[in-house]
Amino acid sequence: AGLRPTFGRVSRAGFMALCWSLDKVGPICRAAEDTAIVLSELNGYDADDPSTARLGFTYDGAADLKAMTVGFVPKWFEEGDSVDRAALEALKSLGVTVKEFPWPGFDFAPLAQIVTVEAAGAFSELTFSNRDDELGWQDKEAWPNIWRAARLFPAADYVQIDRLRRRAMEAVAKAFEGFDALIGPHYAGGALLATNATGHPQLAVRTGFAQTPTRSRSADAAKESGEKFRTPRGISLWANLFEEGKIIALGRALEEALGAARERPKGF
Repeated sequence: AGLRPTFGRVSRAGFMALCWSLDKVGPICRAAEDTAIVLSELNGYDADDPSTARLGFTYDGAADLKAMTVGFVPKWFEEGDSVDRAALEALKSLGVTVKEFPWPGFDFAPLAQIVTVEAAGAFSELTFSNRDDELGWQDKEAWPNIWRAARLFPAADYVQIDRLRRRAMEAVAKAFEGFDALIGPHYAGGALLATNATGHPQLAVRTGFAQTPTRSRSADAAKESGEKFRTPRGISLWANLFEEGKIIALGRALEEALGAARERPKGF
């Protein structure tokens, strides 16, 4: 299970920066509840990272899930697969109130430029020293060329993207009113990108398996005709700002209901 906490929950001091206004540090653990144990130690204000908040972290392993309301976007699951839909049905079986979530209906795609422009700033020394030439992957989609191109991004357009980010923060915060969490496939509806910009926490948990062909690199197309392997699949849960405890409790319950998290590869 992987937990991306609320922006400001965990200090980034000592970590490599990618995007100063987006970066979050969180635990990757065997199971959802393990992330609560780790986060309880990581949480807290740090003078070496002025973005950290002076807020405590609480997690209740015996939380009453029947008192929670979780949202879902029907289109996300219609476009998903059987593993995604099984996770939604498992959530309903836990007695959670599940109802349609009013996901904001505007295009979040421009927010991706925040990543490229801030990353170009974070890796300026690598670019200006020409050491980026030493990186093995130099295609258009590779980081060295992303950084180079981002240095030419118009400042006026970047200001407009920052204004869009503010709108996204307000829209997502309003959408969460009356909900404890949102469930959906990891990349559906631009939720991963949007909540990167808004700071909302996200928990990814294992919910099943799929027969998947291998690929040599993320940018390459999967070789559908090649050998396929049983690979883990998961679902994401998002929560209101600084309410990680709720999605951890939901994630733990989903793991127990579906059983995928109990399986281990041979040799582990």
